[in-house]
Amino acid sequence: MICCSSTSEHRPRALRVACHIACGLALGLVLAAVLGLAVMLLWNHLMPQLFHLSTISYCQGLGLFILGRLLFGGLCHRPRRFHGHRHGHCGCHKKEEETPNH
Repeated sequence: MICCSSTSEHRPRALRVACHIACGLALGLVLAAVLGLAVMLLWNHLMPQLFHLSTISYCQGLGLFILGRLLFGGLCHRPRRFHGHRHGHCGCHKKEEETPNH
């Protein structure tokens, strides 16, 4: 990331953590904006012609993206590594040791 470059080793730990959080939030907002726009454009291109539905606004496209993510993707999107162990965000992923070997 730009604000968390390799020269940041000399910064205090709290500042580096804050930088990572800020960069992550900024990236998340940009990604949500782009995906909301993609949903709106796809809907407005396909749905009125195929199903005779009305077009939607950007905010409605963003809302559809969030709704689809909640309904079909959930909040657990992938396990992450944390101090060498695998943990899911909301406990939906089991640890490797807990899965039976068949």
